[in-house]
Amino acid sequence: MVGRVLIVNPKVIIADEPVSMIDASLRATVLTTLRELYLQQGISILYITHDLATAYQIIVMYAGHAVETGSAEEVIKWPKHPYSQLLINALPQLNPEVKWQLPDQSDETNQVNMDSTGCKFAGRCQHVMEHCVTHRPDLVATEPDRSANCHLYDETVEKVG
Repeated sequence: MVGRVLIVNPKVIIADEPVSMIDASLRATVLTTLRELYLQQGISILYITHDLATAYQIIVMYAGHAVETGSAEEVIKWPKHPYSQLLINALPQLNPEVKWQLPDQSDETNQVNMDSTGCKFAGRCQHVMEHCVTHRPDLVATEPDRSANCHLYDETVEKVG
Protein backbone atom coordinates (compact mmCIF):
# COMPACT_ATOMS: atom_id res chain seq x y z
CA MET A 1 0.00 0.00 0.00
CA VAL A 2 2.74 2.45 0.92
CA GLY A 3 4.46 1.88 -2.44
CA ARG A 4 1.26 2.71 -4.34
CA VAL A 5 0.80 5.89 -2.35
CA LEU A 6 4.36 7.07 -3.06
CA ILE A 7 3.80 6.91 -6.84
CA VAL A 8 1.75 10.14 -6.69
CA ASN A 9 4.42 11.95 -4.60
CA PRO A 10 2.05 12.97 -1.76
CA LYS A 11 2.55 15.78 0.73
CA VAL A 12 0.19 14.05 3.22
CA ILE A 13 -0.73 10.42 3.83
CA ILE A 14 -3.92 9.63 5.70
CA ALA A 15 -3.37 6.23 7.29
CA ASP A 16 -6.63 4.95 8.79
CA GLU A 17 -5.91 1.96 11.05
CA PRO A 18 -2.95 0.83 8.89
CA VAL A 19 -1.71 -1.75 11.40
CA SER A 20 -4.97 -3.21 12.64
CA MET A 21 -5.33 -6.93 12.15
CA ILE A 22 -1.67 -7.58 11.30
CA ASP A 23 0.94 -9.41 13.38
CA ALA A 24 3.44 -7.62 15.61
CA SER A 25 6.50 -7.97 13.35
CA LEU A 26 4.71 -6.59 10.29
CA ARG A 27 3.14 -3.86 12.45
CA ALA A 28 6.61 -2.67 13.50
CA THR A 29 7.75 -2.63 9.85
CA VAL A 30 4.75 -0.54 8.72
CA LEU A 31 5.15 1.93 11.59
CA THR A 32 8.89 2.27 10.93
CA THR A 33 8.23 2.88 7.23
CA LEU A 34 5.64 5.58 7.98
CA ARG A 35 8.00 7.28 10.42
CA GLU A 36 10.86 7.19 7.87
CA LEU A 37 8.60 8.75 5.22
CA TYR A 38 7.95 11.61 7.60
CA LEU A 39 11.58 12.05 8.70
CA GLN A 40 13.35 11.48 5.39
CA GLN A 41 10.88 12.76 2.79
CA GLY A 42 8.93 15.30 4.82
CA ILE A 43 5.59 13.62 4.11
CA SER A 44 3.05 14.46 6.80
CA ILE A 45 1.24 11.44 8.20
CA LEU A 46 -2.25 11.57 9.67
CA TYR A 47 -2.29 8.31 11.60
CA ILE A 48 -5.76 7.27 12.74
CA THR A 49 -5.83 4.49 15.32
CA HIS A 50 -7.54 3.09 18.37
CA ASP A 51 -4.29 1.40 19.40
CA LEU A 52 -2.72 3.96 21.75
CA ALA A 53 0.48 1.92 22.03
CA THR A 54 1.35 2.75 18.40
CA ALA A 55 0.70 6.51 18.52
CA TYR A 56 3.29 9.29 18.99
CA GLN A 57 0.97 12.29 19.17
CA ILE A 58 -2.68 12.01 20.14
CA ILE A 59 -5.74 14.02 19.25
CA VAL A 60 -8.64 12.73 21.34
CA MET A 61 -11.95 13.23 19.53
CA TYR A 62 -15.45 13.41 20.99
CA ALA A 63 -18.58 13.96 18.88
CA GLY A 64 -16.46 15.11 15.93
CA HIS A 65 -14.43 17.66 17.92
CA ALA A 66 -10.83 17.55 19.15
CA VAL A 67 -10.99 17.64 22.96
CA GLU A 68 -7.32 17.09 23.79
CA THR A 69 -3.97 17.04 22.02
CA GLY A 70 -0.48 16.12 23.13
CA SER A 71 2.14 13.40 23.12
CA ALA A 72 0.79 9.90 23.58
CA GLU A 73 2.73 9.47 26.82
CA GLU A 74 1.44 12.70 28.39
CA VAL A 75 -2.17 12.23 27.33
CA ILE A 76 -2.23 8.65 28.57
CA LYS A 77 -0.41 9.31 31.85
CA TRP A 78 -1.92 12.73 32.64
CA PRO A 79 -5.14 13.24 30.69
CA LYS A 80 -6.50 16.80 30.96
CA HIS A 81 -9.95 16.67 29.37
CA PRO A 82 -12.69 14.85 31.35
CA TYR A 83 -13.44 12.66 28.30
CA SER A 84 -9.77 11.66 27.97
CA GLN A 85 -9.79 10.82 31.69
CA LEU A 86 -12.91 8.69 31.18
CA LEU A 87 -11.25 6.83 28.28
CA ILE A 88 -8.05 6.14 30.18
CA ASN A 89 -9.93 5.05 33.30
CA ALA A 90 -12.00 2.63 31.17
CA LEU A 91 -8.88 0.70 30.08
CA PRO A 92 -8.57 -2.68 31.79
CA GLN A 93 -5.80 -2.83 34.40
CA LEU A 94 -3.11 -5.52 34.25
CA ASN A 95 -3.65 -6.03 37.98
CA PRO A 96 -6.15 -8.91 38.53
CA GLU A 97 -7.02 -7.40 41.93
CA VAL A 98 -8.53 -4.34 40.23
CA LYS A 99 -12.04 -5.00 38.91
CA TRP A 100 -12.71 -3.60 35.43
CA GLN A 101 -15.83 -1.45 35.26
CA LEU A 102 -17.19 0.38 32.26
CA PRO A 103 -18.89 3.72 32.95
CA ASP A 104 -22.70 3.67 33.13
CA GLN A 105 -24.08 4.73 29.76
CA SER A 106 -27.79 4.14 30.50
CA ASP A 107 -28.73 7.58 31.84
CA GLU A 108 -30.40 9.81 29.20
CA THR A 109 -28.47 12.82 30.53
CA ASN A 110 -25.29 11.09 29.34
CA GLN A 111 -26.25 11.48 25.69
CA VAL A 112 -24.51 13.85 23.29
CA ASN A 113 -26.64 16.81 22.24
CA MET A 114 -25.43 17.50 18.71
CA ASP A 115 -27.60 20.65 18.49
CA SER A 116 -26.14 22.10 21.68
CA THR A 117 -24.45 25.48 21.57
CA GLY A 118 -22.27 24.41 24.49
CA CYS A 119 -19.78 21.65 25.13
CA LYS A 120 -20.77 18.35 23.50
CA PHE A 121 -19.45 16.46 26.55
CA ALA A 122 -21.42 18.51 29.12
CA GLY A 123 -24.09 15.82 29.57
CA ARG A 124 -21.47 13.26 30.65
CA CYS A 125 -18.96 15.52 32.41
CA GLN A 126 -18.42 15.28 36.16
CA HIS A 127 -17.07 18.87 36.16
CA VAL A 128 -19.92 20.45 34.18
CA MET A 129 -20.58 24.13 34.88
CA GLU A 130 -23.47 26.32 33.73
CA HIS A 131 -21.10 27.96 31.23
CA CYS A 132 -20.41 24.53 29.66
CA VAL A 133 -24.05 24.10 28.67
CA THR A 134 -24.34 27.48 26.95
CA HIS A 135 -20.86 28.10 25.47
CA ARG A 136 -18.71 25.83 23.32
CA PRO A 137 -15.15 25.76 24.72
CA ASP A 138 -12.06 26.66 22.69
CA LEU A 139 -8.91 24.57 22.43
CA VAL A 140 -6.75 26.05 25.22
CA ALA A 141 -3.00 25.49 25.70
CA THR A 142 -2.60 23.72 29.04
CA GLU A 143 1.20 23.54 28.74
CA PRO A 144 3.72 23.61 25.88
CA ASP A 145 2.63 21.17 23.14
CA ARG A 146 -0.58 20.24 25.00
CA SER A 147 -4.10 21.54 24.73
CA ALA A 148 -7.61 20.73 25.93
CA ASN A 149 -10.98 21.85 24.63
CA CYS A 150 -12.48 22.49 28.08
CA HIS A 151 -13.69 25.42 30.16
CA LEU A 152 -11.75 24.01 33.13
CA TYR A 153 -8.60 25.45 31.53
CA ASP A 154 -10.11 28.71 30.26
CA GLU A 155 -8.98 31.39 32.71
CA THR A 156 -11.76 33.76 31.55
CA VAL A 157 -14.51 31.42 32.80
CA GLU A 158 -15.70 31.69 36.39
CA LYS A 159 -15.43 28.20 37.95
CA VAL A 160 -18.80 27.71 39.66
CA GLY A 161 -21.03 24.67 39.31
